[in-house]
Amino acid sequence: MPQGQTFVQKFGQSLTTQSEFGGMFHINGNHWIAAEVNLDTESISSGDPAGHTPEDDILSALCWFVGKHVAEITSEQLNEDIMPCSKQDFTRDWWQCGLFSFNTLAYHFLPKQNPLLSTDHRRGDLGRLAMLRKTVNRFNETVRRF
Repeated sequence: MPQGQTFVQKFGQSLTTQSEFGGMFHINGNHWIAAEVNLDTESISSGDPAGHTPEDDILSALCWFVGKHVAEITSEQLNEDIMPCSKQDFTRDWWQCGLFSFNTLAYHFLPKQNPLLSTDHRRGDLGRLAMLRKTVNRFNETVRRF
């Protein structure tokens, strides 16, 4: 229900026709993808490190969510697009979908600060270490505030 006091309900209530948001979604019990909704441009985009076409269930759920909270936007108005995303090499790295999906969102919203990770293993390792360092630093900053 759109009305209520849960985080998701309050988040939906805060949406306007100029809102943009994104997230990571777990699909098929073993894979992560990224998706983004831009109500200003009336678009919905997804990035899948496996290189598959957009996940209909996730995109349909996001369209439904938007339609329940922003009366001016209907799900039929949202044009589907693909987000740039590093692709997994399933012969060597079937486990990186979560990292690549997170990086896809970071690149989408802050491309200058977050280039797409390289799929080259040596450079990819360096990118993963850099992301870990950022995460640890951010955690430490948060802990110091309390």
